[in-house]
Amino acid sequence: MYLKSNILYLHAETPLHVGAGSGLGAIDLPIQRERPTSYPMIQASGIKGALRDALRTEPAPIIEAVFGPDPGENGNKAHAGAFSPGDGRILLFPVRSLKGVFVWVTSANILQRWARDIEEVTDLSSVLNNFIGPASTDDVDYCYASSPNVLTGRNNVILEDFTIRNQPHEKIQTIAKLLAERVFSSHLDPYWKELLQTNLVILPDDAFTDFVKYTTEVITRTRLEPDTKTVVRGALWNEEYLPMETVLYTPIRATRVRMNEDDIPADFSGEPEEQARKVLNWLKENLGKKLQLGGDETVGRGLVNLNWES
Repeated sequence: MYLKSNILYLHAETPLHVGAGSGLGAIDLPIQRERPTSYPMIQASGIKGALRDALRTEPAPIIEAVFGPDPGENGNKAHAGAFSPGDGRILLFPVRSLKGVFVWVTSANILQRWARDIEEVTDLSSVLNNFIGPASTDDVDYCYASSPNVLTGRNNVILEDFTIRNQPHEKIQTIAKLLAERVFSSHLDPYWKELLQTNLVILPDDAFTDFVKYTTEVITRTRLEPDTKTVVRGALWNEEYLPMETVLYTPIRATRVRMNEDDIPADFSGEPEEQARKVLNWLKENLGKKLQLGGDETVGRGLVNLNWES
């Protein structure tokens, strides 16, 4: 049983490719997606591996207590780690906009899932209880825009090549502020918080799904013969990326240290609940502000900014 929890926000500073292996469709190397929703996601095992790699220079007993020993090590001393990340879930997706350069889009379904995941840490029921997303008809899609900065003269938001009619909503600015204070909690520069508060658009669930399915980045790559500078036979492929400025989040849950009592490092001493609290605090204090996540690190991909809920 997990005794303490927090939420870790992942803000992509460069395009992010967490791959699902070879694809059967037009994209050779697609990103990971949830099966029932097609939303982009990052499997928990990938997040845990990236966190462990980022902290690999810490003392071995500490790493073993938090993450568990490497497979095959320590014989009968093998044990589980003291924390568990959840899958990385999409929260905000950047889309090109005619006004305001770009906006972050989300939907009522995404916000309700976020509220459910965060309820162990913060109660958002006063804002998101009974929140219903904008309507959609056969002829017109509606949205809630957080400010006039992203609206055309006809009260529309134009995202990519799609025109969406804005509807006023009493909670949209409150939701935008709520998100900005959490997603960019560690940013010293207020620019990003202010930008999210002005450039948030809540879409119908179906429209949001279409954007996260069809407006990701797809990049074609090749490998060249060093002498002739021609493409090596078979070395032409394309990769899918979440665009920079995408925001995901992962629940981080901690429990007692599962080592033999005599082996528990002094940093994590105490009763089970106290151990769980110390594990979470250790992660927050030692992770830093950046994390390398996913593939293509050597071509500048996968750099994310980290922000904790509390």
